[in-house]
Amino acid sequence: MSRPTDVRVTGAAVSLLPVRMRVPLKFGGQVVDNVTCARVAVQVTGTDGRSAVGWGETPLAVQWGWPSAALSYAARHDAMVRLCTAAAAELATFPARGHAFEIGHDFRAARLDALAAAAGGAAVGGPVPELAALTASSPLDLALHDAYGILHGRDAFATLTAEFLSRDLAWYLRADAAAPPDPAFAGRHPGDLLVAAPPRT
Repeated sequence: MSRPTDVRVTGAAVSLLPVRMRVPLKFGGQVVDNVTCARVAVQVTGTDGRSAVGWGETPLAVQWGWPSAALSYAARHDAMVRLCTAAAAELATFPARGHAFEIGHDFRAARLDALAAAAGGAAVGGPVPELAALTASSPLDLALHDAYGILHGRDAFATLTAEFLSRDLAWYLRADAAAPPDPAFAGRHPGDLLVAAPPRT
């Protein structure tokens, strides 16, 4: 079901920022003293032709998202960078319309596995693993939600409601795509489970 608040992605760009850490951290058997941050801009356009740009950024935490004793840090890092940049190019032409939450879900379901396979390939002996793929694509999701909220003049979390979403949680929380929606979540949306002003402790 389409809504007047629906958007489509009309552009995406990635910048890679090398960051040297002040204090090294240890993840498993590896010490981390530097990281590449992926900073992403995503443009969305609404049904009325207005556009907005949102931003997202995350460290490509190779040691956390893709622990491996067999592959070098450089091989894993470079594959995650390839995936992030390829995902941005693919998202910029992704035809889905809807809420940022819906577009992000559909993009992951339709494109992420193929992008992970292409970014990994012979260089690492297979696809980028799921956690690493989700990490590498996460700044796109952040930027998409930011752009959606900016376009509608709302906090992005405040749009996770029936007013903006075409699908309820029952649709998302199925065991698989062929399963019927979970009746326990019928008519409920992520915003129904968020506290607008959490108590201060």
